[in-house]
Amino acid sequence: MKDKPLKPLSEFRQTLVALQETFWIALDTLRSHKLRTFLTLLGVMLAVTTLVAVMSVLNGLNLYVADKVANLGSNAFVIDRVGIVTNLDQFNKARKRPPLQMDDLQALRDGMKLADHIAGTEQTTADVRYGNALSEDVSILGATPEYAEIRDVDAANGRLLTSTDEDHRSGVCVIGADVATKLFAGVDPIGKEIRAGQGQCEIVGVASTKGTVLGQSRDNFVMMPLGTYRKEWLVSQDSVQIFV
Repeated sequence: MKDKPLKPLSEFRQTLVALQETFWIALDTLRSHKLRTFLTLLGVMLAVTTLVAVMSVLNGLNLYVADKVANLGSNAFVIDRVGIVTNLDQFNKARKRPPLQMDDLQALRDGMKLADHIAGTEQTTADVRYGNALSEDVSILGATPEYAEIRDVDAANGRLLTSTDEDHRSGVCVIGADVATKLFAGVDPIGKEIRAGQGQCEIVGVASTKGTVLGQSRDNFVMMPLGTYRKEWLVSQDSVQIFV
């Protein structure tokens, strides 16, 4: 009975000795195969580094897309004639679909009772002038007032478009920060008239800076009421893009 307490201690010592012998054998093996040891450690370090780098890049891309690309707001989606296409054949098929019209926009407004906002837009590209100053390849955007709410557009100066502007097809516009900087350096643009293409509009607001996405500026635009746009810019087969 007196010898029993010593048995666990003996087994512990044997295990410890075995671990020590295993450790020294492993250490001797590493010393005798230095190149293999170095390559193995290098492989492990590269694998861990690559994994950390890939996870960091993916996390950064997710944040970038959430902040820059998918900036439609909560529970927002787009109804478009063409949609997302990846080749010319898909694009040609999509172009054969009938254009979305203002009647379609109004039908959605009448029928979708749970939607907070429904906006319609159309756009093209043109040069914009003020006096002798020129801003090239500006996005000319016709939009209903709800568009600013859906796309989180704020006014840094002046105001945004209103339902009154839309109802009266007013010749007013909101310009992006790039256009304001290029045409009105050091000058307050509110109340000034610019020429976009063959038309003119009075600036009532300057939008807050949105920055770039994938190298493309989001501040190089002139936004006017959709009715005004369709009165001055509408061409055959133009389709309304609807944001809900």
